[in-house]
Amino acid sequence: MKRLLLAGGLALALTLPARAATVLTLDQALQAGLADNPKIETSRLDSDKAQLALSNAQWQRLSYAGDISLGDEYGAQGLLSSQSPSSANIPVVDGTLSLQVPLFTGFRISGQISQAQAGLDYARANADDVRQQTIYDITQAYWEARRAELHAQEQADSLAQAGRSRDSVQASYEIGRVAAHELDRAQVSYDNQQSATIQAQEDAADARDKLAALLHRDLTGVSLADPPTRAAPATRPVSTNAAIDPSQAIAQALRDRPDVRMAKAQVLMQESAVRVAEADRWPQISLVSSYQQGNNPYIPVEQYRSVLSGFEGAWESQLQLTYHFFDNGTISRNIATNQDQLAASKAALESVTRDAELAVRQALRHAALAQERLAIGTRGVALAHANFDWLSQRYKLGYALFVDLESARVDLETAVDQDVDARIDAALAKAELDRALGRLALPAPAGAAAPMHKETE
Repeated sequence: MKRLLLAGGLALALTLPARAATVLTLDQALQAGLADNPKIETSRLDSDKAQLALSNAQWQRLSYAGDISLGDEYGAQGLLSSQSPSSANIPVVDGTLSLQVPLFTGFRISGQISQAQAGLDYARANADDVRQQTIYDITQAYWEARRAELHAQEQADSLAQAGRSRDSVQASYEIGRVAAHELDRAQVSYDNQQSATIQAQEDAADARDKLAALLHRDLTGVSLADPPTRAAPATRPVSTNAAIDPSQAIAQALRDRPDVRMAKAQVLMQESAVRVAEADRWPQISLVSSYQQGNNPYIPVEQYRSVLSGFEGAWESQLQLTYHFFDNGTISRNIATNQDQLAASKAALESVTRDAELAVRQALRHAALAQERLAIGTRGVALAHANFDWLSQRYKLGYALFVDLESARVDLETAVDQDVDARIDAALAKAELDRALGRLALPAPAGAAAPMHKETE
């Protein structure tokens, strides 16, 4: 029979079988969930694509190319003439080098580079957001699964207590100490507790299934670690202060939260898109130069010359100027469209900023209240347990009614549930605050993680 260790140092006997020997810690669960995660891999690939887009935008300042072509042409000479026609295969070898230097683009290239840089910042912030959200989801699922297991264990213990109470009432009924209605009440209490235990076990199985799906692994034979008796302070200082100042926490969140960084990058991208659209109102000036070397198969007199001796070279340089003096309003409409998108991006940034401020304030409050509930839960379990033991002795001696004993059992069950909830909520509040501030702790690298350990019974 397994014993559940409570925050106050007390222990309740459980009828559930002993926990599996292999314990999966939260850090190990996070490492398993982050490894080979399709969402994280997708966000990484998006960052790679954004980096390539930035490189393409930067290379627009100077573009050059070289190509070579090989072929075999068939030519004929003297057709429809008094001379006898002659024909020959003409090998073709041609190479070209070209260079283009934009001299003035109306700030189009600088705008496209700024847009691509903002796109890269957006992709990196999105990757960070996906990673932090994955960590938070796994953390939440882990502690909710352990909460459900602890509740199921407590319900099983309460069922055992209800069974012993029913047996005691049965014995008292057989010797005539209590009436039949008290025996019926004890049986109803036992049946209700049995139903609650079955429901708790089902909830625990569902919670473990959710965690297993996030980790993409089978949790059969794996046990989850208990929450700490005293959670590490969730309100650790942002700088050197003893406690987090709300305004300082909000400032940190607006700087570090991935969703805020994404919204800011979106605004920068739209500002650059407006500049790119406005560049069409300016003339485009560029220098294009090319050099071509090869033999020309279309000159009849060259057909019988060898390929190497028939090479010719040609160099050309152009100064190109392009200006849209009439476009039927297309440029103006493009500028207006991008300006509207910029206004929408700024509105989205304001909305994300307000949501971030609300999340920080709520997370700070939840963290503070969770710490207060830890002490209350510990004291409540100790008092409820002592009261139940006292009433159990009085009932055996005939000085207490069964309804008093049953009420004490329910009080003990409630106290244990609240203590479990307080410990789990304290761990969740810490993760919630770190997520709200955009600093959710990442697990150690897989190589530095401690292996699964064996539980000490």
